[in-house]
Amino acid sequence: MNLEHFKVKLKAEKENLEKEIKYYQKEDPYSDKTRATGISEDGITETEEHDRLSATKTELEKTLTEVEAALARLEQGKFGKCSNCGNQISEERLDIMPSASLCLSCQQKQVRA
Repeated sequence: MNLEHFKVKLKAEKENLEKEIKYYQKEDPYSDKTRATGISEDGITETEEHDRLSATKTELEKTLTEVEAALARLEQGKFGKCSNCGNQISEERLDIMPSASLCLSCQQKQVRA
């Protein structure tokens, strides 16, 4: 397994996620304390817009945490091993989702539970 490939992929994903999080923070109408309150030109209230942006930002932050954990596993020599059963995670799975911490079998069991 080419660990450098995954390291590059994870770092690029981390950088992209950080940019997206900053974008959503900046776009949030509640981030500007001097804002004028009201309804935007497309009829969406500030609260609705804030809620939508907050939900998206929360998901991005969750994904960022997973990517950072994968980078930590890579540095610790634990990358590619299932955190549940200890088996090797398939390289195909890691190519699709390099932040995966569970093998496909354990992931499926977790989803069913």
